[in-house]
Amino acid sequence: MCSENGEGVGMTILLTGATGYLGKHLLAGLLGQGERVAVVVRPRGEALAERVLDVLQPFALPAECLGPDHLTVLAGDVTEAHLGLSEADRAELRRQGVRAVLHSAGLTRFEEELAERLDWFNRQGTVHAYRLARDLGAAEFHHVSTAFVAGEGDAEGAFSAADLERGQRFRNPYEKSKFEAERFLRAAHAEDGMPINVYRPSICVGGVPPIGKGQSTSTVYAFLKAGHFLKTATLRDLKRGAGSFSRGGGMAGGGGSLHLPLRIVADAAVEQNLVSVEYVAESTLAGLRRGASGYTVVPQLGARAIAIGEMRDIFATVLGVTGVEMVDESAFDVAPATFVEQCFARATQSYLPYLFSESRFAEEPSPPGFPRAADYAVDLTRIAHDFLSAMEAPERGADARGALTRLALDALQVSGPADYFDRLVEGQIGRGFLRRMAFADARIQFAIDDSPPFNRTIHFASGVAKYAEPADSQRPDCTLSMDRELFDAVMGGREDLRKGFFTGRVKLRGNKAIGLKFGFLLGQYLRQSDEHVLEELAG
Repeated sequence: MCSENGEGVGMTILLTGATGYLGKHLLAGLLGQGERVAVVVRPRGEALAERVLDVLQPFALPAECLGPDHLTVLAGDVTEAHLGLSEADRAELRRQGVRAVLHSAGLTRFEEELAERLDWFNRQGTVHAYRLARDLGAAEFHHVSTAFVAGEGDAEGAFSAADLERGQRFRNPYEKSKFEAERFLRAAHAEDGMPINVYRPSICVGGVPPIGKGQSTSTVYAFLKAGHFLKTATLRDLKRGAGSFSRGGGMAGGGGSLHLPLRIVADAAVEQNLVSVEYVAESTLAGLRRGASGYTVVPQLGARAIAIGEMRDIFATVLGVTGVEMVDESAFDVAPATFVEQCFARATQSYLPYLFSESRFAEEPSPPGFPRAADYAVDLTRIAHDFLSAMEAPERGADARGALTRLALDALQVSGPADYFDRLVEGQIGRGFLRRMAFADARIQFAIDDSPPFNRTIHFASGVAKYAEPADSQRPDCTLSMDRELFDAVMGGREDLRKGFFTGRVKLRGNKAIGLKFGFLLGQYLRQSDEHVLEELAG
């Protein structure tokens, strides 16, 4: 365990992705066993150390484990060479001695339009992390991949740890980017011989609920979140006696339950492998303790696969919703999709391939010294209850404003500045705000400190928003600069843009009158965001 003066602490382990879902479990485990850990975190407004300590709170680590003898937080970015670390930070890491680099950072998004971004994060980010490990003189490299480098199942049988290139097809650019990262590491090991461990977890669930800033979620949790949104919006409409959600045939029951006719395009018999995030973390830590030797792939699969139909039954029961059925796409030729069904399909469309195809993984025993998956059973009922409790907490508390907005934006597949402004320009959201801006003819540049940064100019004129083309020689009337955290809070109705001007969190350059007027109108609109976004979602 940790000691207050760092006595007995060995060489440093450099960790990427420490604030992510799996990453925070890895960091807590490393610190809990007394390791000295340096984490690379991308700056996003708040103090870096506070951000890391915040994600560690649920683990209740002893204070001495969080001291400077055990935890160092470094500003960096996996999309940059040397992970964006300064020369001074790299020199200090060399002085301390880096035993291993554990690369767990990655982007888990499945949309085709994000293929370039996914490749940059997941493949090129791995290249950067590996080359940094070589530059620092690290003894070994550990990489968190995914079991789904297997792609869709093929005729060659189950996919094993020894497999990689089998000519497989990928469901999405995420799978391909992780495959390409592994392919790079194999080639790098063959060239320079650096010991490498690659960990291949399947779909992680459980542990500290995977709710990010702005309550972002992914994989199976996206289905829970979509169901929670539809139930919340439908009960709200039924209580009011009107609204698009109430026209889907929903009927309120006792105890907050809801009968909601909802057809989901899926094959109920298809199985997917879910694995406990605690098991994945413990297995990865075991790999670090044992050390890397040669090139080793460690499968991290759950003890059993779970049918999509079984997941549906469990999630519906926990949500308190009846009427959910799984159908073939042809069912909508007979009876068109209702508004509620359209919303659910839109919110979960990225995951549709997993509802119809499954990867087949070889059954392989855990290596000596590694935990067994069977000892970390996945209790999907408990996991769903824990997730919904975490989701509902801010909706009942001080962060209640914008709670329904965040759920609705998920239904529109909005998870960042690029998504938000794309939908605004397409006319899917913000129509009420654009009507208020109809009198204006202004070009406003938005510079959002994100990864990658968002920097586009939008021309507002006659109630319409359009991106200014790169070749457009007209300068923007004003530029609004802010970090991603503040952007999410503003668009969720939890922060006032004008307040950001006066506190300095929003930088305003150019015509201040136009910028302040824009901020005033947007603030008015977003203060009632829960009302507006449902109207706009309904079209």
